[in-house]
Amino acid sequence: MDRPSRRLGWHAGFVLFVVAVTLGLALVAFVPNSVASPAAAHGTVAPRTAIQPVAPKAAPAAHTSVHPSQSPTQATLWLVTPLGTYTILPFTTTLSIMVTNSSIDPGVNTTLWLNITDYSTHTNCVSNDITDLVSPAASTEYVSFALTNSYFANDTKNCPTIGGDVVILNLTLIQNGGPNGVVVTQGVQYGIISVVEGIGWGVIPTSSFIFSQPTSKLNVVPVANLPQTMLSANYTGQFVGKVQLTIYSPNGASVVYSANLHWNGSTPTVVTWTEVTSGVYPYVLTVFTGYGSYNNTGTITVPLLAVHYNNATFSNQTFIKGLSAGASGTLLLVVGLIVGMIVAVVVGRLVWGGPKAAGPAQPWTAKPAATNECSVCGKSFTTPEELADHSKTEHGMQ
Repeated sequence: MDRPSRRLGWHAGFVLFVVAVTLGLALVAFVPNSVASPAAAHGTVAPRTAIQPVAPKAAPAAHTSVHPSQSPTQATLWLVTPLGTYTILPFTTTLSIMVTNSSIDPGVNTTLWLNITDYSTHTNCVSNDITDLVSPAASTEYVSFALTNSYFANDTKNCPTIGGDVVILNLTLIQNGGPNGVVVTQGVQYGIISVVEGIGWGVIPTSSFIFSQPTSKLNVVPVANLPQTMLSANYTGQFVGKVQLTIYSPNGASVVYSANLHWNGSTPTVVTWTEVTSGVYPYVLTVFTGYGSYNNTGTITVPLLAVHYNNATFSNQTFIKGLSAGASGTLLLVVGLIVGMIVAVVVGRLVWGGPKAAGPAQPWTAKPAATNECSVCGKSFTTPEELADHSKTEHGMQ
């Protein structure tokens, strides 16, 4: 009983062994010969030479650009010096450029642009290629330059109101140019713009650019023979508000006059200052703007004048009703001339035709009384009428 069982178990084991070996040989035939065994990797077993490895498939041709998922080019453009509400030119501007998986090489890998845009009209006023300001660097470069009026050359051609509008300062970095390059547009005033796979985001910085500081001049025109002075101002500037004139006493202790000389559109404002006390009066002309106040100082000399005020009341009435003032004056002049001539004739008669001086006394002799004799000059006349006419014409007697 025991022997047949042993023999049967031995036959079963042998069959299982043969099956295992057969399966093992079949599996080895399907394993790629290019995969080395762990032992061969460690150098303990020499690679097989009887079986030649299967040549791998040819790899795809290398592309000039790098796929973003492998090692994408990244770039960062940072405006280190942020813009304020108003930016007075010249303004020192500093930029920070950082790239990864590339190098900063101006004109080859790197291009930098500065664009000016009118925020109100959304018009590109002028574009400036500032790549020459960039120096070669491995990954990081700081660019510092003076933002002057030269970057706004011919800006009024496309943007005629740029002097009074808010301006967008747009900085654009192009890294690894071409369709596979990265374009970075600066857009954060107090932070960093990062670009991965050519996508940027942020808020574009804006400011009102001041191209020159305001200037002012006070125009002083004295009024002849009067204690008055005509005052006006010429000034230039952007975003100008009040133009305040303040005149102080000669010792500077108090304000004697003040006025706002801001123009009404294109019409100058002219004021009259009355001052009867002579002296030298200092003044301050201040131009107020959103970005500060600018003063112009000087003095005004008031000369010594003998001033007489006329308090008479004028009434537009004529002496003779129905006649104009000129006709009435002419008539009165003629009447006065006639009356004056008559008076002159009468006075002349009295002066030149007066009684003659009496002669020396003569001895008295009795003479008969003459008939019709003038008692003044002693002349005798034939009739009383002749005597009367003589007395009237010669002596003015009635």
